Amino acid sequence: MKNGTQQKTLTALSIALLALSLSACGGTAYTEVPVGSTGNSSSSGDTSLTDTDTSTLDGGEAEATGSLAPLSWDATLTGSSGTNPTDTYGGNVSTESILKVTLTLNPQMAVQGTGYTAAVGCVRLRVKALGYTKTVVVKTESPSSVYAFGAVESSVCKNASANPELDFSSYLNSSGNSNITFEVSNAEYDNCRLYGGYGIYYSGCPLTSVYRTHEVSVNLQIHTNGTY
Repeated sequence: MKNGTQQKTLTALSIALLALSLSACGGTAYTEVPVGSTGNSSSSGDTSLTDTDTSTLDGGEAEATGSLAPLSWDATLTGSSGTNPTDTYGGNVSTESILKVTLTLNPQMAVQGTGYTAAVGCVRLRVKALGYTKTVVVKTESPSSVYAFGAVESSVCKNASANPELDFSSYLNSSGNSNITFEVSNAEYDNCRLYGGYGIYYSGCPLTSVYRTHEVSVNLQIHTNGTY
């Protein structure tokens, strides 16, 4: 009986010491953090997974630093009198504080009804989102290779980027944005490379409206909260 009484006393003492140690740590041995969270608790009890962290650059510009690939869309345009002078995309684009578009020009344009393609070096067009329109010039990665017969780039194309970025973030609604649409229109290109041999554009190819049967294509990468 004595040994049993001692054992019970030691057990009770161990429990008391354990409770005391937990009390000194705030009464909690450890905290469970939902998978995918940053470890910060929320008064609303929200434990939903997040795929992104929004960083702020110098000047207050938001940067997409998520893990999901941006939405990709190929806009195809003809001239204003052609079959597709405007191309539209949207309906499934949602974001909170980031909306940016990066453009890349397809170096080959299609010639409708022929099965042929021709090189294009530079395109100017308009991109509309959230009711705001931005004009941008985008050139191919190797524009000099598409100019024939001595024709050269105009200063507009020469100073353009092969991957320009348009930032629509400042036009977003702070309460959330969904069903965002994009519209691309008013395409112009440097088609004078076909006529440079006549010596009329040696000082640089001007941008003119895309011909009605010519199709230029531009890829748009749409960056939002959650994408990189």
